[in-house]
Amino acid sequence: MDYQQGDTITSGGVTYTYNGSSWTYVQDKVPGGVSSTITFAGTPVPDPATALIDDQKEYDFAVLAGLATGALYANTVQAG
Repeated sequence: MDYQQGDTITSGGVTYTYNGSSWTYVQDKVPGGVSSTITFAGTPVPDPATALIDDQKEYDFAVLAGLATGALYANTVQAG
C-alpha cells in the first residue's frame, strides 16, 4: 500500500506519522515538558482497529453488493 505524507498509523498505542519518506512519532516523557520526534525505521504494523482502509476495495465491495442485491430482487420478481 502506498502511503501519503500525513498518513498516521497507531501501533502499540503509539501514533506514527508518515512524513513522505519515513515514519516518525513524538516521544513526550514529561507531560508539558520537552518532547522529541523519533524516526522509525520501516513501516509500523497497525493495530487491528486502526488499519488503513483501501478506498478502492471499499468501493468495489459496495458496487458488488449492489449488483448482488439487484440480482436477488430480479430473481424474486420473476419467481413471484
